Amino acid sequence: MKKTAINILSLSLTGLILMACAGDSQEKMPSIGKVIDDYIAGALVCADVNRNNLADDGIENCVESDEQGGFKFSRHRVEPLVVTGGVDIGTGKPFKGILIAPPESRVVNPLTTLVASVQKEQDMNLKEAEKIVKEKLGLTSTNIELTSFDPLAELQFGTDDKTKKIAKEVLAQQTNVQIILAVTTTTIVSANPNNLQENEVTIEASKQIAKLMLRPNDGTTPISPINSKESIETIITEVAKETFITPQGENNDALNAVNTVATVVAQQTQETTQKVVNNIETVQLTTNDNALTAIKESNAGILLVTDEDNKESIKNIIKESIITGDTAILENINIATEIENSIDSLIERPIIKNRRDDETEIRPTGGQGGTN
Repeated sequence: MKKTAINILSLSLTGLILMACAGDSQEKMPSIGKVIDDYIAGALVCADVNRNNLADDGIENCVESDEQGGFKFSRHRVEPLVVTGGVDIGTGKPFKGILIAPPESRVVNPLTTLVASVQKEQDMNLKEAEKIVKEKLGLTSTNIELTSFDPLAELQFGTDDKTKKIAKEVLAQQTNVQIILAVTTTTIVSANPNNLQENEVTIEASKQIAKLMLRPNDGTTPISPINSKESIETIITEVAKETFITPQGENNDALNAVNTVATVVAQQTQETTQKVVNNIETVQLTTNDNALTAIKESNAGILLVTDEDNKESIKNIIKESIITGDTAILENINIATEIENSIDSLIERPIIKNRRDDETEIRPTGGQGGTN
């Protein structure tokens, strides 16, 4: 019987544990993994030495991801991981966001970003943080580990139908989270572009999602999923409150600009995430081509809210609404049509011919806080 991806990953992780027990041999082991949005090539992958969720030049130890998003540190790293830059191979566009992951993670993606944020928010252990994120995203039917599971590899090369179904669900929720983070960042930065760093806004957005996930249920009011209109509006407005602060106080003009569009942005973001998630989850994984269709649906949703060139994309419409204070253009978006247009704008995704669980050595970037 062929081994599934989970078996392979479990064996790899078991190997890490056993070798760690051999005393100082752990220090000689490399840390390996993958950056997944679709795979991000040429990204800067940094061991977050000072644990501030940012890739600090001259401080962090960094390597560069390869053409399939793979990375490898020459020695074992125990710090969280921070990823910036590179090119998303699915959209063909530069990756302008930021992704983080807890220590020992073998993948870095929007879901590990949430796990790390939840873990940091309440100083809990990794297992507890993963459990909360999976519960809030409806992924409780699986025992996969979000910090080691690669849904793209499983969709394309997996042989177990149950695991492939799980991979499709994980990819759908990964895209869901990425869209919410991207839209929130666009909204906030568009309202106050001169004083904000996009990566810092994205980290604040992941923090606010973590707070929603950790909100206790009082038994009377059900807690909305993170992609509900109410939750997205809360995320946007709370990030605005936290980021629009100056030495003189809050930037009221920026807050007012965000408040003007927040409800409509939240509504359209909810419709976008629901449509993309439904499109991914309804794909029948009977062939490899169908698996690539699910991945393409994910890429189209991400492109829709991140593309600088497509004037019809939600990202550009949000910016226009912020500048003009006119929400009519946002209210009239046909999400299904926009996603179809976004699919048409995708480049031809490079064909990944082989599964790679044993990463090759990736060159250090140089000048980034010493050895990798």
